[in-house]
Amino acid sequence: MYNLLKSALKSIWNNKVRSLLTVLGIVIGVASVTVLVSLGQGLKTDVSSMIEGLGTNVLVVVSGQIDTENPNQQQSMNPSNFISNDILSIDDVYTIQDTAGVASVSPMTLVAGKPVVRDTDHQASPMVMGVYTDFLDTSQVVDIETGEMFTANDQNAVIIGHGLKEELFGEDEAVGETVTIGDQELEIIAVLAEPTTTSLFASEFNYLAAIPYDKAKQLNDNEDSVFRIILKADDGTDVPDLQNRLTEAIKANHEGQEDFTVFTQQDLLEVFNDFLSMATAMVSAIAAISLIVGGIGIMNIMLVTVTERTKEIGIRKAVGASRTDILWQFLVESVVITLIGGAIGLGVSFIGAIIIANETPIQPVISWDIILLAIAISIGIGVVFGIWPALNAARKDPIEALRHE
Repeated sequence: MYNLLKSALKSIWNNKVRSLLTVLGIVIGVASVTVLVSLGQGLKTDVSSMIEGLGTNVLVVVSGQIDTENPNQQQSMNPSNFISNDILSIDDVYTIQDTAGVASVSPMTLVAGKPVVRDTDHQASPMVMGVYTDFLDTSQVVDIETGEMFTANDQNAVIIGHGLKEELFGEDEAVGETVTIGDQELEIIAVLAEPTTTSLFASEFNYLAAIPYDKAKQLNDNEDSVFRIILKADDGTDVPDLQNRLTEAIKANHEGQEDFTVFTQQDLLEVFNDFLSMATAMVSAIAAISLIVGGIGIMNIMLVTVTERTKEIGIRKAVGASRTDILWQFLVESVVITLIGGAIGLGVSFIGAIIIANETPIQPVISWDIILLAIAISIGIGVVFGIWPALNAARKDPIEALRHE
């Protein structure tokens, strides 16, 4: 094996430019797949961190029916229901409030197309959300840095995220200042603390403008458009039992139709992880096309190499080399080329992951599993696309090979 590796490296070194161009497809393919898989793993970590921060006694009601036991099998689900704001209603919120075992509840309604304006030079377009006064206590995902949560009487109040505060006010104090949302002038009564993680999802709270639900309803032309409902169970409550009771109670409001889903923390984790796994697999499969192209390039160059070295093959066979020896010689060379491409691709993916981590909220995770996957892919490409040229070399007649010019 040592001699085979030495021969392969010598052949690659003697054709440096050609070998470099040959491995480019492998480099691009391995780097693309590795980065995409690491992004998917990073997103899973972010989602898990955010959802686990909700607490085990927090439940979320969303539009659209999702089988939490088999989230991948949703052929009959209408995807538009999941983002709809006309399935859940304020009556559902009242029903949840009246359910035994519920400590607090808050609807979430989005106010679209309404920028937050300080003055003509300072305005932003954050996520404007209408909530109840119990929202922060219920969700348990972010704390107030300065100020305090609005009460039922604070209808002209707004709470802004740390990032939004810096965008509008810089280093100046924001609490006590006023901003305009739509045609409403609101007073900033609190600023949320900066998220402790760089999670892509936690960063949404960094640019949040939370206003009273009734004020959001007013900005939405007096329409009750409930996007999500979040609730916290009393301590000691059987959460799965509460989940079942809430499902039956809300179904009664919907004329027996289960066009919504009540998620527990564990359900959310499983569903998001399944969705992210499917998305990662799909985009990775698309990126893997470049690996096939690179493999075809490897096969072409190895066929050329076999043709160029026909006389060498004849001499080796004349001095006693078997077909198996010739086969292994060229197959090892093919695998070595793809392994070099894989190693370079891994290096590129590490650099790409560092850049993504520094420039975006996403934190790619390149684990040993991903590294081993990249190595396995490189070896697999070398074997699959190198076997034909290697067989072609092994089958050459020694006499005809010696006559080759």
